[in-house]
Amino acid sequence: MLAVQDVLEKVAGQIKKAGASRVTTVDTGIIKVMEEPACGSCPEYGHNLSCPPNIPPPAAFRRELAGYSGGVLFQVRVPAGQNNPDAVWAGSRLVHEIVLEAEKLCLGLGAARVRGLIAGCCKLCVPCPGPGSGCRHPAKARSSLEANGIDVVATCAAVGWQVTFPADRYVDWTGLVLLGGE
Repeated sequence: MLAVQDVLEKVAGQIKKAGASRVTTVDTGIIKVMEEPACGSCPEYGHNLSCPPNIPPPAAFRRELAGYSGGVLFQVRVPAGQNNPDAVWAGSRLVHEIVLEAEKLCLGLGAARVRGLIAGCCKLCVPCPGPGSGCRHPAKARSSLEANGIDVVATCAAVGWQVTFPADRYVDWTGLVLLGGE
């Protein structure tokens, strides 16, 4: 197995080639986890199986995060536009695809633990079957940074990236792949 930092560098390179606009390796200490997820006003809250309250709370994620050695934080930039929401959501779907491929690479390189987090809610099934139904794609479904309580704005600021809301010209969808174990 390669050293964790070597795996992270290889994954970062793959993510850049897959279409990310910004990519950096990170120490998990820079990841800011809030007490509550910033999802309460989202229409998917309580409906999407990969969103709160259908996933463990941020306190559980904070404990899990301690078991990871580092990660790759990345963004996919798409033009903002009220006239074409499908084009905007395409960035979120690309982040999801990149996360799944990066997880495969990490495991293929011998990583002991890997976890990918997507941007926005899981959109594999629209609409999501929701609570009381099983996930149709459990091997591919992922929760978002926000759903796990990660403060995306503060975490991005910790690596020198500015994220502003509302987005006027561009939407920067943020993804994260965590890696654990030597």
